[in-house]
Amino acid sequence: MKTMAEYFTSLPALQNAFARRNAAGATPTPGQRVVGGWLVQPAATATLLLLAAVACTSPAPTLRGAGTTGTPSASQAADVRSSEPATTALPAQPDATAPAGYPRQVALLLPLSGRQQAAGVAVRDGFLAAVLAQDVTQRPTVNIYDSAALGAAAAYARAISEGAQFVVGPLTKEEVQAVADSGSVSVPSLGLNYLPDSALPPGLLYQFALDPEDEARQVARRAIADGHTHGVALVPDNEWGQRLLRAFDAEFAAAGGTLVGRTLYDTAARDYSQPITRLLLIDQSRTRSNALSAALGTRLEFEPRSRSDVQFVFIGAQPLQGRSLRPALRFHLPQDLPVYATSDVFELDSEANADLDGVIFPDMPWIVAPDATANNLRRSIASYWPARSKGRGRLYAFGYDAFQLIPVLRSSRPTATPLGGMTGRLAVDDRGRVRRELDWAQVENGRPRAIAVVAGGGTAP
Repeated sequence: MKTMAEYFTSLPALQNAFARRNAAGATPTPGQRVVGGWLVQPAATATLLLLAAVACTSPAPTLRGAGTTGTPSASQAADVRSSEPATTALPAQPDATAPAGYPRQVALLLPLSGRQQAAGVAVRDGFLAAVLAQDVTQRPTVNIYDSAALGAAAAYARAISEGAQFVVGPLTKEEVQAVADSGSVSVPSLGLNYLPDSALPPGLLYQFALDPEDEARQVARRAIADGHTHGVALVPDNEWGQRLLRAFDAEFAAAGGTLVGRTLYDTAARDYSQPITRLLLIDQSRTRSNALSAALGTRLEFEPRSRSDVQFVFIGAQPLQGRSLRPALRFHLPQDLPVYATSDVFELDSEANADLDGVIFPDMPWIVAPDATANNLRRSIASYWPARSKGRGRLYAFGYDAFQLIPVLRSSRPTATPLGGMTGRLAVDDRGRVRRELDWAQVENGRPRAIAVVAGGGTAP
């Protein structure tokens, strides 16, 4: 990671945007924010603030109340705060008379150490970019807590005790479950993952996730809209693949489709010919030919045939596996049938994406059709911190949208009208889950080309 001196060398404009706190700690003036030990001046532009936030907030943020920097302990938390004092917590139910907007104090709970640190940092950076893009007069104080160090339930309780009026996080399923089970959810809160379908969440706990199972359901509905009612599925032989297959199969069947075949593959394999030939019944065709040759006592000229009852293939794959599966399917299929996948198959800016040409997948606007704001953020991150942006862009957009959802969820009756976000069109269902309606793309020359559903099924550019 670059030092701050290196950032200043490459970004001279930042010299006018920051003033280093002295050893004793400086008090921000009205409108300033402390980010990773630096005072952000209100005159800085939104783009400059974004770059500053990412540059100055590292996995080792400033310790609150310690006056030094280092890795947070279980009893410490980092903060990004204004000079405004903390206010008391909201009542047990949202105030129907409260004006829409952001509260004065927000808590962000993320794993900033341990195994999920990289994911937590990406979400945090996106969240801070949204905070700093907010009008300075409406920008809340944001206190950040390391849920991995403190424990999710303890971090939540501490945030409430320190005046949080809205809590965003934690991030993992286990952490969200721990908060839900703690009995301490007393202010509107947005967990960054889904609880199990069988769970009854606390009334003030909303849930927002980048859920591959939700995407698999959208793929199933897309296949039906495209006029395909019979398909096969090829997913990895692991827990993730099984969840993906169950979600796709259930949604496809509910919409009137039939999954006529399904096969699991080993993600560590170098050659996927065996599971593909098994899925397409090519191996059975070859076995019948061998049996006939043996019965006749002569060698027959034979070309193995694929099954004829398939209209499409659904694959569950990460980018590395997808780039091998797609060419193998093209080789073994008698005709180039549509191949659908979830967004996990596509990694932006990879030179190997040409191997995925033809694959149809749902993804967030951040990837498929970014607006001007998203493009500016993507270019800034990719330009100055390419290592950070690679493979983590979706989490960055996820953090950005989490902040944008706060005023929506603070209202007495969160609307089901979709909110245009970087991760999709967002709407709150009757269970408090934020659902994402995604854009659609087909890989063409290694890049995602936006496509749409047309009336009566089928696709259109």
